[in-house]
Amino acid sequence: MTSRVLNLGLMKAISDFKHISQQLARFEDDLESNRAVRDQGGGSPQLEQDITRLEKIVEILSQDKLCYEAQILRDGAFLQRALSFYRLMILWSVNLVGGFKMPLPSQCSKEFACIPEHFLDDAMDLLVLTSRIPKALESFVLDDFLSFIIMFMGSTSYIKNPYLRAKMVEVLNCWMPQRSGLSSTASLFEGHQLCLDYLVRNLLKLYVDIEFTGSHTQFFDKFNIRHNIAELLEYLWDVPSHRNAWRQIAKEEEKGVYLNFLNFLINDSIYLLDESLNKILELKEIEAEMTNTVEWERRPAQEREERLRVFHQWENIVRFDMRLANEDVGMLAFTSEQIPAPFLLPEMVERVASMLNYFLLQLAGPQRKSLTVKDPEKYEFKPKQLLKQVPNCHHLCPYLKGRQGICLPSCNLERWQSIQRSVVC
Repeated sequence: MTSRVLNLGLMKAISDFKHISQQLARFEDDLESNRAVRDQGGGSPQLEQDITRLEKIVEILSQDKLCYEAQILRDGAFLQRALSFYRLMILWSVNLVGGFKMPLPSQCSKEFACIPEHFLDDAMDLLVLTSRIPKALESFVLDDFLSFIIMFMGSTSYIKNPYLRAKMVEVLNCWMPQRSGLSSTASLFEGHQLCLDYLVRNLLKLYVDIEFTGSHTQFFDKFNIRHNIAELLEYLWDVPSHRNAWRQIAKEEEKGVYLNFLNFLINDSIYLLDESLNKILELKEIEAEMTNTVEWERRPAQEREERLRVFHQWENIVRFDMRLANEDVGMLAFTSEQIPAPFLLPEMVERVASMLNYFLLQLAGPQRKSLTVKDPEKYEFKPKQLLKQVPNCHHLCPYLKGRQGICLPSCNLERWQSIQRSVVC
C-alpha cells in the first residue's frame, strides 16, 4: 500500500520534474541555437517569432521547475524517510531469492517474479534524484542498495527490462567519488566484497546485453547507456582490486561475454569516429559557405537560417559522438595494453588489424588535413590524443603481422611516432 501511494504521489511528482527538466534543457538548446543563427546574420521575421516563442516557453518551464524543486528537493527529511522505506523493500525483495548471496539461483522464484516492476523502478529513480542533491545521502547507509544493484544488474532472468538495469548503472554512476562528492562512496566501490567480486563482471555483461533493448530507439539508447558503463569501468580500472577482477574475467570469459564486449567496443569506436569525421566534413562545407561573405549574403535569409540551424545541429551531434569515441578508444587502449590475449584470438585478429588500419587512415592518412576545423576543442576532436592512445595497441602488431591474410603496412613504432608529429589540429 505504501509503495503504491509513493508511486502515485512522490514518484509521479519526480517523474514530472524529470520530464520538465528534460523539456527545459531541450528548449534552451533550441533557443540558444536560434539566437546563434540570428547573431550570425539571420534576422527574418519568422526567426524573431521563433525566438520570442521559445523565450516564453523557457520562462514557463523554468517557473514550473522551480516549483517542483521547492516542493520536492527542499524537504530532505521526507526524502530520507522515502529512501528508508525503499531500503526495507529492497531487503524484502532480496530475501525472496535467499538473501545477499551470489550467484543468484538459476531459476527465478515465483514470489520475486510477481513483484510489480514499479517497486524496483521507483527505488532506482529516487536514488538517482537524491544522488544529485548535495549532501542528501551524506548520512545514509547505501550498502544494501549497492548489493541489490550488483546482484540484479547483470541478470536477465530476474529483471528482464534492460532500461531498469540501465537505471541501476545510472545510480552507480552518480555514486562515483569524483561525482558524488562523498568520501563514503569510495569505500563502497573499493571495500565492498560483493562489489569487488561481481561489479566489473556484471557491467561487462550489461554492456553486451544492451545492444538489443526491444525499443524502437534501441540504436541510440545503447550509446547513452554504454557511456555510463564506460565511465564506471574507467574508474574501476584504476582500482587495483577491480583491475585484477577484470583480468580474471577476461581469462574466464575469453570466448564468451568478454569477446562479445570487445566486439561491441570495436564496433562502437569505428561507428562513432566515422560518424563524427563525416559530420566534421559537412561542418567544414558550411563554414566555407559562410566564409565567402559575398555569395553567402546573396542567399535568401530563410536559406541562410536553415543552413545555420543544420550547422548548430551537427555541432551538437559531433560533440556527443566524439566524446563517446574518445572514451571507447581510450578503453581499447588500456585494455589491449594490459590484457592483450583476447585481441589475439583467431576470431579477433582480423578485426583488430582492420581497426588499427582504419584509425590510422582516418586520423593520419591523406584526408587528415581536410578535417581541420576552426575550433576542434569545441567538438572534442582531439586527433593527437587519439593517436597517442592507438599506439598503446602497438604491442599487438608483431603478433598480428605474421598472421595469414593480415595486412598491417603501417604498424611499426617509428611510423606511429612520425604520424603523431605530423597531425594537423
